Amino acid sequence: MVWRDFYEPFQVDSPANSGGRNPFGVTSLFIPAKAADVIINGKKAVGNVYPQMRGPVQSSSAFLAFSESWVK
Repeated sequence: MVWRDFYEPFQVDSPANSGGRNPFGVTSLFIPAKAADVIINGKKAVGNVYPQMRGPVQSSSAFLAFSESWVK
């Protein structure tokens, strides 16, 4: 995988039981990319990165997530 042309990194904090769906809280650092490629056996896979919002923050369908910590 190759990520390029990054948006500004941001942190996401979701407390435990937020929305009643997950009994755990999670904190992650996201680094979204405006462009990315998946290369398998030297051939680029078909597909595109598209922009999407994560809460109030501009992100994309291609991102790196670091330090994902789950707490109860």
